[in-house]
Amino acid sequence: QHIPALAIDYIVNSLGAGDTAFAGFIAGYMHDLPFEDCARVGMALAHEKLLQDGPRLHDPRASLAHALETHGMEELLEPM
Repeated sequence: QHIPALAIDYIVNSLGAGDTAFAGFIAGYMHDLPFEDCARVGMALAHEKLLQDGPRLHDPRASLAHALETHGMEELLEPM
């Protein structure tokens, strides 16, 4: 199934964004989310990383919550 990418207006730093996307996918998988939702969590978290400076998220839990809320995926926070 095709899951469209999230639009982004600017990038602060792309270092670590791929690792962050994979970490988001694995986090969703570890919470028994369907693969499509795992991919959505990964994309939202990578999107959040692209807006932050440095090689990793400043606060991973807060970043996850902010990313999912920003992109209308609040329901994915429940199992996590």
